Amino acid sequence: MVLSNAERQRRFRQRLKTQADQGVTPEMIERAARLMWEYVRKQEAETGQPDPGPFGERLQFWRSRKGRGYWDELMPVDDDPELWGEFGAEADLMAKVAAVVRAVRLPPDEGT
Repeated sequence: MVLSNAERQRRFRQRLKTQADQGVTPEMIERAARLMWEYVRKQEAETGQPDPGPFGERLQFWRSRKGRGYWDELMPVDDDPELWGEFGAEADLMAKVAAVVRAVRLPPDEGT
């Protein structure tokens, strides 16, 4: 049976939705990056460093060919609950995204 393009796209979106219901979505990752960006901006302002600019501009750079290698520089990896406590109601989101990023970026501990 040959599927139409619309049916293939529908099935693909459904698979993505099913996967997203089980874990971290791209939107959650972008939200965590935005929160981390604002956290970094706040920290830099407190120490007198220049403002790195709005998240939207940085996101455009990361989406460019030149900036692709830098996207993960802002992804949260730390598993320190004290750090995520600074994100208030978003602490659970940050911890969940950080766990996924850590699993992808860092090798597992010995014996796991």
